[in-house]
Amino acid sequence: MDAKTDTLQLRDESGRTAVVHINDRVLDLESLKPGDEVEVDFLVPEAGSTRLEAGNIWKVQR
Repeated sequence: MDAKTDTLQLRDESGRTAVVHINDRVLDLESLKPGDEVEVDFLVPEAGSTRLEAGNIWKVQR
């Protein structure tokens, strides 16, 4: 997690990781702790872009 660049490294159930860009109006990254489970709705990237960007993200409550 990097609150300065508004990015979050996520790992899926299979163990793959990726850096996701988070709009600071969508989620306060400082409210998350390593290991928290989140769900993400991704934005459709522009043609030719490899940037992963969250349109919405929320912490899973267990």
